[in-house]
Amino acid sequence: MIEKIKIYLNIYQQLIEKFVEKEQLSIQQKDLIFKSLATQVDIDMLSKFETLNQVEIPIEYKRFLTEIGNGTGDTWESAGIGPDLGILKVIFQKNECLILGDILIDLQTPFPFADAYNLENWEELAEQFNQWLEKYNTEFRDKLFQRIEPTTEEFERFIQHHGANPRDQYYENFELNGILPICGIGCGEYYFLVITGPSKGEIWIDSRDLWGGIAPVLDESGSRQKFDSWYFNWLKAEVLYLQNKLKI
Repeated sequence: MIEKIKIYLNIYQQLIEKFVEKEQLSIQQKDLIFKSLATQVDIDMLSKFETLNQVEIPIEYKRFLTEIGNGTGDTWESAGIGPDLGILKVIFQKNECLILGDILIDLQTPFPFADAYNLENWEELAEQFNQWLEKYNTEFRDKLFQRIEPTTEEFERFIQHHGANPRDQYYENFELNGILPICGIGCGEYYFLVITGPSKGEIWIDSRDLWGGIAPVLDESGSRQKFDSWYFNWLKAEVLYLQNKLKI
């Protein structure tokens, strides 16, 4: 599958060149796209990271990193060529795994879920959150209008009077260790790759910000996807879309 990805990435880049020729895309935009997967991860360094941390990066993702490239950027929005907001850059440093520049990821503790999961009372918590948020917005209306966050003391007084954020209770029920966020979607949703645990190697989606829980990503046939098939399915559809735009 990695070889197919390489072939389609080459086709993708050729199509981007045609958009530049038609002046529908600038050279600067093209360069940003092409550079977004330019830096491959050194395989020896990655192997040392695995040994030191007693983890095994799924082979599909490992080959992508070492043969095709890492993502880019220090934000969800400035990532490399890929689905939705793009593939995120991951930094492997001895016994540390960093994402978005400074978020430390725990890959050793297994991801415990084998099937999609959400709290049974999520709707109740969502309604409680909406009521809590309305009180919060009312309490700090003037400050929020000026884009000023309440002080720690002000927020603590608010919590004492109105209770803690119900969303915190929701999040506390999810143990999301042993995973690697790899691609942002927007509105708080993102894709992650399971590194350790019963679902190792699978792509899942985190929809907790929309009260949707977590779930494995399925292809058109309803099968779970590894990194390479997930990425290739997106890339193939993107190439077809660009070809149709160019009427090729």
